[in-house]
Amino acid sequence: MISFIDDEEKYIDFLNLSKEEFLKMYSYVTEEEYNNTMIDWVNDTLERYTDDEIGDWGKEDFQAMTNEQKIILFENAKMMTDDTDDIDTNIAINFDYGNYCEKGDIQLPF
Repeated sequence: MISFIDDEEKYIDFLNLSKEEFLKMYSYVTEEEYNNTMIDWVNDTLERYTDDEIGDWGKEDFQAMTNEQKIILFENAKMMTDDTDDIDTNIAINFDYGNYCEKGDIQLPF
C-alpha cells in the first residue's frame, strides 16, 4: 500500500488542505495514495492507544474496521479540528463513539 505519510512536505499540506486542493496541488499523487495515507494515519494513531484509552470499542473492533471506515474516521476527525496536533486525539474520540459509519455523522456526548 503506497502512501506519503513519511513525506514531511506533503504531510503538512495533507493536513491543511482539502482533499480536492491537495490532489490539484500534487497532480502526480493519486486518490488511492491520498486514501492510503489517511488509512496509515488511523492505523498508526490507534495502534498507539491501549484498550483503556480507546474505550469500549477496543483494538479488536479497530482491527475489524474496513479501509472505508478508516477513511471516514480520519475525515470526521479532520473536520473537528483547526489544529493538526488534535487530529490524533479526535481520531481516538471518534473511534470511541463509533463515528466512522458515515462522513459527518459525529455524535459526541458533550
